[in-house]
Amino acid sequence: MITEKEIFAEIHKRLADCGFILRYPEGKEDVTGYGYKPWHFRYIDSPEIAHEIMDSGLTPEEYLGAVPDTTE
Repeated sequence: MITEKEIFAEIHKRLADCGFILRYPEGKEDVTGYGYKPWHFRYIDSPEIAHEIMDSGLTPEEYLGAVPDTTE
């Protein structure tokens, strides 16, 4: 039997191809202010930009520079 986690893993792999991103990724609660929501997507309209965001592991806030980088 396929689990919900496996289903979302497959969906997440294909999001950017259609111009979507995962809005509240796991481990980014301190940036987004929300817990991980595997079903919450945002339409970006550009598969290229959606791939940049998803492949980088950034949130939209981080990608747009709205959150200061505190890793330095």
